[in-house]
Amino acid sequence: MCYGQEREEEKAVLETVQKLFDAMAEADSAKAASVFMDGGHTFRINEAGIVNLGENSSFVESIGNFEQTIVERMWNTKVLVDDNVAMAWTPYDLHVDGTFSHCGTNLISLIKTEANWKIADITYNVKQNACEESPLGPLEQKY
Repeated sequence: MCYGQEREEEKAVLETVQKLFDAMAEADSAKAASVFMDGGHTFRINEAGIVNLGENSSFVESIGNFEQTIVERMWNTKVLVDDNVAMAWTPYDLHVDGTFSHCGTNLISLIKTEANWKIADITYNVKQNACEESPLGPLEQKY
C-alpha cells in the first residue's frame, strides 16, 4: 500500500469511529449498528481493574435507549492499518448531558469489508479520578 492510500485508509478508520460517537450523541442505534461487524465484543475495564464483557449487539441496542445526551471525544489517535485489518488507539473523554463523566483510552479493532471499515471489538478503560484535561478544551454545548 502506498503512503497516500495508507493515509486514506487511516482517515476512513477514524471516520468509522467518529460515526459511532455521533450515533451515541444522537441515540441512533441504526447508525451505530452500521459501523459494527456481527459477533464482536466490548470490554470495559473500570478503575478497580474489573472487566465487564458485553456483545456489541447489546451495546448498539442500548444506544437507542439513551435518555441523556452522550458526547464522546477523541484526540491524538494512533491508527495502524495492514491491508484489511486496523486498530485505533485513542484517548477519550465522555460527557453526559454536558457534564464530564470520565476519560480513558479506547482500543478499537476494525475489519475492512467490501463496503467499508467495520468495528470488530472495542476495549476501553474508564477513569474518573486520573484524567488529564483534554487538549480539545471544554465541551461545546451543541447537543
